[in-house]
Amino acid sequence: MTFPETAPPIDLAAIQQLIFTDLDGSLLDHYSYSFAPASSALSDLALANIPVICSTSKTFAELQQIRAELANAHPMIIENGAACVIPQAYFSDQLLQQHSAKRQQNDYSYLCFAKPRAHWVDMLAALKAEFDGCWLSFTELGIDGIMQATGLSAEQAALANQREFSEPLLWQGDAAQQQRLIARLQAQGAHVLQGGRFLHVSDACDKGKAMLALSALYQQYSSQPIKNYALGDGYNDLPMLYEATYAALIRSPAHDLPKHQSQASIYITEQTGPQGWAEAVKHWQLI
Repeated sequence: MTFPETAPPIDLAAIQQLIFTDLDGSLLDHYSYSFAPASSALSDLALANIPVICSTSKTFAELQQIRAELANAHPMIIENGAACVIPQAYFSDQLLQQHSAKRQQNDYSYLCFAKPRAHWVDMLAALKAEFDGCWLSFTELGIDGIMQATGLSAEQAALANQREFSEPLLWQGDAAQQQRLIARLQAQGAHVLQGGRFLHVSDACDKGKAMLALSALYQQYSSQPIKNYALGDGYNDLPMLYEATYAALIRSPAHDLPKHQSQASIYITEQTGPQGWAEAVKHWQLI
C-alpha cells in the first residue's frame, strides 16, 4: 500500500518538539501489533503540531501500510537507522541536496547510511560454515519461516523481507557464539544491533544518528531549538534514547528492560506497549 505525499501536513516553522518512536513493542503491541491504546494520544499530538516519526527495524515496504493506518505522513527511519526516508516536498529540495547520501526513489528521498542488503548477505554466507546452526537469516527463513518467527501474515512477512540495507538473523546459538560472530562481523566492517526478536546486521548506523540527521532538517525551519522525545523498548533503541532530549523505555511483556546508562532524562514506564507509550507522552505533558 502506498499513498502520495506532496506537501507538509504540518507547520514546519512552528515545530518545537519531535517524537521519534520505535514500533514493535512500543507504539505497537508486542503480540497483536495494535496501536489502539495510543490512538487518543496520537490524535492529540497531531493537533499540537508535534510530528510522530517512526524509527524502526522495519522496512520501507512494511511502513507504508502501518503509516497509512496511523494516518502518518511524516518522514521515517527504516532498518535501524540505515536510512531516513522523506516524502516528496516535505522538506525543500535545496535543503536535501546538502546530503551526499541522498537518492530519489518513487515519491521519496532517501538519506542512506548503509550499504545494500546484498553486501551483508554475502558476508554472512562466507561465515555460515564456521557458525553452522547458529542462526537463520531472513533470506534462509523465507516467507514461511518469517511468519512462524514473528506471527506475521504471509503478506506482512513478504513486506518484512523487502530489506534494502540490512539482514536480520534469528539467533539459535549460545551467547559465546553470538559474541564471537559479532566480533568477526565487526572486523569486516559490519555493525550488529539486538532488536526485539532478531540480530540486525548492517553498517555502523543506528537510530540515534538517523534521528539527529532528521532533527537537523527540521531545525532549519525553526528559530527555536527543537526538543527530541524518543521512545523504545529494546537494545536497538538505546542509541536513539541516549541522543534525545527526553527519552522513555517502555516495559515489555516479553523481555526485560535492556541494560542502559542511568540517565535522569530516561523515563521508565509502568505499563507495556502502546499503553506505556501513551503513559510516557502524558508524563512529558506534551498533550
